[in-house]
Amino acid sequence: MLIDLPHGTILVRKVKYGLSLKQLKPNKSLIFQAVETQQIPSARFHFQISISPTVLSSKKMLFFSVLKRKSTLDLIIVFHVLVFMSCSNVQGKCRRGCDLALASYYVSENDTLTYISTLFNLANYTEILDYNIIKNPDIIHPGDKIRVPIFSCHDCVNGDVLGHSFSYTIKDGDTYDKVAHTDYANLTTGAWLQKVNGYEPSKLQPSMEIKVTVNCSCGDEGVSKNYGLFMTYPLRPGDTLSSVAEEAGVKAEILQDYNPEVDFSAGSGLVFVPVKG
Repeated sequence: MLIDLPHGTILVRKVKYGLSLKQLKPNKSLIFQAVETQQIPSARFHFQISISPTVLSSKKMLFFSVLKRKSTLDLIIVFHVLVFMSCSNVQGKCRRGCDLALASYYVSENDTLTYISTLFNLANYTEILDYNIIKNPDIIHPGDKIRVPIFSCHDCVNGDVLGHSFSYTIKDGDTYDKVAHTDYANLTTGAWLQKVNGYEPSKLQPSMEIKVTVNCSCGDEGVSKNYGLFMTYPLRPGDTLSSVAEEAGVKAEILQDYNPEVDFSAGSGLVFVPVKG
């Protein structure tokens, strides 16, 4: 970013001590000690700081001020951070899309691969087999976790997050919550479905078609460039950061960095898990 500074301001070339963005608190100032300074005549320069867009939303603003002390080799940089937090735990603004993402689907009683493929608007269940080790496609069990391909993660839903919308036909007795929790295995919420579709719950009628939007992720190169495929994972009671990381085969620190401020032990909510292979 470009910052305008008064004539003769000292340029800080190297910050000696840093602090993670996850440690920032609303309306607080952070003090950094800096070394290797240089007097410059220019009134404008580039100040580079690595901030993950999944942490800083478009509603947050960052202000910088430089304070000169007696020694030209000793500066205090005060980062004034004014934070307007989003209430969502998922990504706070749309990023670049991708052509493939996955969803982790928990199998329920009476589920079949054919039914699951219908929910996700797939041509047939063979498209699911490419991403799972399933010995017999006619036999799946309640509690099994199945990776379902989402073949496009480009939609900027409500100008807020990346997602993909599936077409679902309302059945007798369906509600937003039932569709979200039972049919789509907590990959979305009833409140999110109502927000996307705009219908009042009492207006839902059998044979009506609604959009079921599942949030997805294409990663963040600011965290790591080693992963190109991500899975939307609904947290369940008993999950922890270490257990989800171990199952995914990734380091817990990496997983947390992709999901800043998320409590993996909350028992609900969505996280985005990098997938190997």
